[in-house]
Amino acid sequence: MIAHEVETRPWGKVWLDQDGISHVDFVAGTHQTLALAKEEIEILAVIHKGQRRPLLVDLRNVRATDFDARKYFGGPEAKRVWRAAALVTATPLSNAIANLWLAAHNSRENPAKLFTSEAEAITWLKGFR
Repeated sequence: MIAHEVETRPWGKVWLDQDGISHVDFVAGTHQTLALAKEEIEILAVIHKGQRRPLLVDLRNVRATDFDARKYFGGPEAKRVWRAAALVTATPLSNAIANLWLAAHNSRENPAKLFTSEAEAITWLKGFR
């Protein structure tokens, strides 16, 4: 997969692929705080250049996500940068994090879905380009 507009941070990286899908990957053990959440969304806003794009968030390496960070990701500021979100999980902990967020913030305007397969997540996201 060819990556464009790659931004690397100590917590992971954000990039836009050749299909117009943004990706967020984390280093092992990442704890998502509100400050980190805001940084992720700021990077996506720059990479997207004002467009709302499909977003793949790989939560497999995330250890924890604070309540304020989850709330921010589901709020209007964050939802202005993504059209649909696929949350990729692989552990009971990452499933729990994703399901908490989905229960509170999934909407028709910004649909989100949980996946264990990155390939299936990308296939679903291609419908939102």
